[in-house]
Amino acid sequence: MTKNRMTGLFALACGMLACVGVTSAQMTLPPPAEPVTPPEYVPAPPPAPEPIRIQPQPVEARPVAQPLPNLPWKQWEVDAKGMALPLDEPLDYAAFARNPMVDDVTRDGVRGYLKERREAYEKLVIEHVDLMRQLEDGLLEKVDTRSRDTMSPAIMAVRPIAPPQGPKSLGDEMRARGLLTPQQAEFQSKIKNEYLKRTVELPPADAPAEIKTEHNLKSMLAIYKRNFDEPRMVYRSMLMEVAALIVSGGATLEGEGAQIAAGVKSAAGDAERLDVMKRLFTVLPVEQRQDLLRKAVASRGQ
Repeated sequence: MTKNRMTGLFALACGMLACVGVTSAQMTLPPPAEPVTPPEYVPAPPPAPEPIRIQPQPVEARPVAQPLPNLPWKQWEVDAKGMALPLDEPLDYAAFARNPMVDDVTRDGVRGYLKERREAYEKLVIEHVDLMRQLEDGLLEKVDTRSRDTMSPAIMAVRPIAPPQGPKSLGDEMRARGLLTPQQAEFQSKIKNEYLKRTVELPPADAPAEIKTEHNLKSMLAIYKRNFDEPRMVYRSMLMEVAALIVSGGATLEGEGAQIAAGVKSAAGDAERLDVMKRLFTVLPVEQRQDLLRKAVASRGQ
């Protein structure tokens, strides 16, 4: 190593030491910290919270369903094949009349509700008078259960008067209102189900799957149609009230309506008069039909 190089390294080392020395000389120690004075009083920590104890809630004992009594009741009339004969009133009304658990006190309690129920259906009939005409013309009877194109539109069309827009079934409503005891309502359901089982013939056990499926759809549709027996009964009754107005001169019509109304006066009996009224309510405008129904309601007791 040459002398000049040694001299340079020495000078560099001295410079580094000088820098360190200068830096060390410039560093000063901080003054000692003041002693911390302990507080005169230190509060004790709060006590641990009491553990939450959940009180066991008493379990309400559910009433045990009592078996239905084995009471005799008037069985449904059937044909030679054992199929139930058609009814001239809604199924719920017929089942209520045959219920052996219903006494005179219960019937008296139900009368007030039946009046309220009738008024509710009359409002629905007036509001949806053209739908009632379609039902009378076989809206649901024309449904082909093999075709969604006919079933879905029909089910959608009748919704305005079907539960829950319309009243629930008579049996369900009487039970909900406490007009029937649970056992009375159960016996009524038993009577209804006995009728429904005898309204659709079962397919053979070895029938193809598609035949059984079609049978199930027909059965469900037949049961669903029962929801509209009562509003249809109310509609027909109101038509007969309008017919009485026409006969008495309380309602006058013009044009084609007047021509059809002439048949109301000359009808041989109620069945023929009802048929004429159905035809009349096919040609009259909706608003005129609604006005006639309202007039029939207003004329009661006059």
